[in-house]
Amino acid sequence: VDARSLSSTVDQAVGSYLSRLRHLRAVDGWLAELEAAHGPVDPETLEWAARIVDDWASTGDRPAKAG
Repeated sequence: VDARSLSSTVDQAVGSYLSRLRHLRAVDGWLAELEAAHGPVDPETLEWAARIVDDWASTGDRPAKAG
């Protein structure tokens, strides 16, 4: 593995991590807007959102492997 390949892999991993953080921040913002507009969010809705985020986080956004 040469240095450029390693650097590219690290760049990809950091980019993926930052993308996940942006997504989670967007979900938090959406829930805050929902609460501000409609009052407290039902626990069932929060659990639903948490399941979606957990499912998304467990699958990740891994790049497709070249075939």
